[in-house]
Amino acid sequence: MKVAVIIDDKSTSDVVRARHGLSLLFEKEGFTILFDMGPDEESLKENMRVLGIDASRIDVAVISHPHSDHYGGFKHLSWENPYIKVYIPYGTMDSLGRMLRSHDMIPVEVTKTTQLARDILVAGPFYGPLVEQYLVFNMGDELLIATGCLHPGVETLEKVASSLGRRIGVLMGGLHLRNAPEEVVKRTLDYVVSELGVAKLVPLHCTGRRALEYLREKYGNVLVEAGAGSVIEF
Repeated sequence: MKVAVIIDDKSTSDVVRARHGLSLLFEKEGFTILFDMGPDEESLKENMRVLGIDASRIDVAVISHPHSDHYGGFKHLSWENPYIKVYIPYGTMDSLGRMLRSHDMIPVEVTKTTQLARDILVAGPFYGPLVEQYLVFNMGDELLIATGCLHPGVETLEKVASSLGRRIGVLMGGLHLRNAPEEVVKRTLDYVVSELGVAKLVPLHCTGRRALEYLREKYGNVLVEAGAGSVIEF
């Protein structure tokens, strides 16, 4: 499986712009999923162009939660890939769903864990208090879980893993630790690595500098550093 980081708060390339937001493109066995869309259409369009991503070839899209830095680029996708299905969180059909439908997209409200393709799921909804959902890949004995901001809390990841009877091999995305106190950052990351047993952690977006420094110091063998422009294979 291949993952391209299209939008992130930091960039690993001089030609890929960093923006506050998140957008990831997953490709597994010929099936492509756009997870979140960044803050605006121009950033999504330009970074896709630089990375050689053809938006018209994306099979489905998933929006993790209704914050604009995670769905703001939807107009570019609607221009290039009209009538694409976009899986949105429970309770957002009258707001986010209506907006997507007005741009010729097909919103699908996720009310329970939903299968997108073989071994690919949208898990949720979870509340924290903002409703959020995760993109989950079954990778044999392990899972890859992608998060937008993890607003509902790190404990919800254990619920996903236990419901599917597998451990989390890879966790990537925002962990909502940017403004958290140092003790919360350390406790959360210790829980992710030591309790959940995550083997590879790809911190993005709202995870924050303090968390990245702690991971480098204590869990360098687990940390996978990435940013806009990164392409990772698992």
